[in-house]
Amino acid sequence: MAVELTEAGRKARAAYLREYRKRNKERLKDNATTHWNKVGAQMEAEEAAKKGEKQEGTSTGGASDEQNSH
Repeated sequence: MAVELTEAGRKARAAYLREYRKRNKERLKDNATTHWNKVGAQMEAEEAAKKGEKQEGTSTGGASDEQNSH
């Protein structure tokens, strides 16, 4: 549920955020670094889980096929 701002409200928010970014460059940089490190770690974990599922699925499927053929 987005709240629409008036033109004056948008200008005021933009001015405030410009000043905030000027005063807090290091804080913003640290927050961005932390965020993207976390996203990268989540992506690596998901890829590892997918690889693990594929390996488990193929080894389990292959063993059951051997048992069924004898």
